[in-house]
Amino acid sequence: YSTRLVLTNDPNIKIGEIGLPWHTLVAIFEPFVIHHLFKKEKNIEIKLAVQDYMEIENIDYNDFMKFTKELILNPDVIPSHIKNGLIDVLNQFLSDQVVMCKRDPVVQRKSWFSATPVITEGRVAYVNSMDLGPMGGDSDGDTVAILPVFTNEAKQDVMEKMNPTKNKSKWKDLSSYNGVMYNPSLDSISTIYRATKNENNKGVY
Repeated sequence: YSTRLVLTNDPNIKIGEIGLPWHTLVAIFEPFVIHHLFKKEKNIEIKLAVQDYMEIENIDYNDFMKFTKELILNPDVIPSHIKNGLIDVLNQFLSDQVVMCKRDPVVQRKSWFSATPVITEGRVAYVNSMDLGPMGGDSDGDTVAILPVFTNEAKQDVMEKMNPTKNKSKWKDLSSYNGVMYNPSLDSISTIYRATKNENNKGVY
């Protein structure tokens, strides 16, 4: 289970988080979605809605995996009630999940990081403006590979070693003259300026 998305930045995403499209999250956390759809009675309505959408009877795991493939190719054609239902399912377990992220192409060791996934719209991956620089991203079409981490031991390990909110060594860069990775880059400043630009065309940053 993995995906690759164009990487961009958003000051509304917290440091150590990554914003991922809802349909991408359904795909990379497919085992969890299937478990909650088929094992939790409270999700029976969304399960039946997917079944009706696929025009089949007695939907099973394999049917839902076929649906997921269609979802990734054409998320915009999925009816809103199914989309909202699947987002509700994601919210039932997503707060406990962790993903590993790899900026492609890799430019340094810190291009790898771990993050807590949050649900966003669109078809790109969002990181905090301050997270973009340390991983070597610059909003010019770079992509990021996303790999979910499933076991509790692995989640704890990658969060302690690879998440900037847990491991402060990710803030350090011994090759830099000031040794600090988390400086606002020109891309970060530009994003913040545009996000806060008022009607008089002035930024408040």
